[in-house]
Amino acid sequence: MKNNIDYYKHQVTSHNHWKFKALRRKYGWEGEGRFWALNNMIGDSADCILDTTDEDRMLAAAADLDMELVDLEEFIKYLIDKCKLILPTENGITTKRTLETLNGVTEKRERMRERYKQKVENSDSRKTVSDGRKSNSVSRKRNSDSRNKQSTVQHSTVENSTVQYSNNNGADAPAYTEEQQATFAYFQQWIDKNAPRVAKMKEPFSIEQYYKLKEDGFTKAQVQEIILKMHNYEPLLKKNRSANLTLRNWSKKEFNSPGAGSTNNQNQTDDELRQREKDEQRTRELSQQD
Repeated sequence: MKNNIDYYKHQVTSHNHWKFKALRRKYGWEGEGRFWALNNMIGDSADCILDTTDEDRMLAAAADLDMELVDLEEFIKYLIDKCKLILPTENGITTKRTLETLNGVTEKRERMRERYKQKVENSDSRKTVSDGRKSNSVSRKRNSDSRNKQSTVQHSTVENSTVQYSNNNGADAPAYTEEQQATFAYFQQWIDKNAPRVAKMKEPFSIEQYYKLKEDGFTKAQVQEIILKMHNYEPLLKKNRSANLTLRNWSKKEFNSPGAGSTNNQNQTDDELRQREKDEQRTRELSQQD
């Protein structure tokens, strides 16, 4: 299944945001144009993550942006540290906008693939019924002893089928569908690939916690954004134990989420809170200068 995007939404007032004002303060309008070109490259990359460890890929990106490689690396660092427009991953960079778009189109592609799968299964089922009717027609031509033997086998098959159906729908049936389990497995693989520090936490995400986050209103993009920030927080494994509780605690500051957890855990995110205050102060300074 395709794992990148062809387009993303672009707000007409985005240039008024403090992040872009900070970008233009150092690089001018040319810098903003280069950012959007870089964002396009990210959107065209697998999983919307531009691999910065691939030297050939980075040299090509630098050439497309009319920059030297060292200048591109400095530009990306400024976008991460000062403008907060780029999110670093284990082996590359991404953006919140491309992640949100990818998550939306991925869900749409999964629904289309599921409908196609169901269509194929229905077609195979009709073919099986047709083949069964032909087989029954041939069976009726056999002698009496063969029909009795066949009837016994068919009766046994029906009983076995009934028992199997009962087992699959009884108390021991799994709480989550195969599709839900596959979605959670993909979520785990995404963490292993892009945020391995989070994957190493003593209490990683469980499938119940994952779907509880969705029930509480967390979007897929929000979860991924916080997980990337958790991964880039070096003391994470020393100061935090539960991936789920840490994400909820951090989300209280990031998104004002009602499910973010107790304020008693805010001592875990003092560095983040201080960074938030710096960002707000930068916004006020830039507004006054303009």
